[in-house]
Amino acid sequence: MDVITIESEAYRELLEIIKDGFTEIKRKQKSQPLSERWLEGKEVMDLLHCSPRHLQTLRHSGELPASKVRGKLYYRAVDVEALLRKHYNGKLEE
Repeated sequence: MDVITIESEAYRELLEIIKDGFTEIKRKQKSQPLSERWLEGKEVMDLLHCSPRHLQTLRHSGELPASKVRGKLYYRAVDVEALLRKHYNGKLEE
């Protein structure tokens, strides 16, 4: 294994470039149409105000399909929206 050493300033600059890259990726993802967006479980739980267990129930019942990549679950934004529309009763509850 090779060990590479760099000056701390160069290391900070490299980290900044990487952070900027991730920020740009997130910005582009959020600008995608809803039909093309994929959400992580945490985002879905925040949108639905539900627990991880309830999200699992929705998944297992087939109400909310998911895709698993390397052990992490992703949900299509349009599927989340469809679930909300399916259960919309036309009035807001307070």
